[in-house]
Amino acid sequence: MRCTFGGGVVVLTGAHPELSASALDTEGSSPGSKNDLDPLVLEQLRKGEAARRELFEKLLVELRL
Repeated sequence: MRCTFGGGVVVLTGAHPELSASALDTEGSSPGSKNDLDPLVLEQLRKGEAARRELFEKLLVELRL
């Protein structure tokens, strides 16, 4: 969804396309950290990385950034 607000543009998404699978994979990021995401979910996110990047780039164009 895209709309204008004041002098800007607003885009509403139901997900966080700015976050890559590697950003969400917190396993081992700090001592004692535990990844809450299922490894199968992370695998699927990694498989969709190219599509995520393409979507995010399109959103940035919509936002005129």
